[in-house]
Amino acid sequence: MVVAAVNDAGYASLVEVQLDTGTRRTLSRFDTGSTCELGMQNCEITDLHLATGLLPDLTIRSAGRPQRGPWPLLVNAVITTVVLGAAFLLWRRTRP
Repeated sequence: MVVAAVNDAGYASLVEVQLDTGTRRTLSRFDTGSTCELGMQNCEITDLHLATGLLPDLTIRSAGRPQRGPWPLLVNAVITTVVLGAAFLLWRRTRP
């Protein structure tokens, strides 16, 4: 059986429990997030779906550093504009 549990710190885990022996094996741990809906309420797991047919092939490994993907184009454009603007102002101020 696979069960989901959330600890006091807000971290959820999926645990495989052998009903005959009672042994537990953690399959996955994840942070549910501290706030949802623009910070107006706490995050809760209300509907959890698992691909139980894949459990026999499941392996456990260290997650390492999460892959978050590239930054949005707008954020990169704003940062680039601010850095280039500051460099230009510094260049104008220091030239004779």
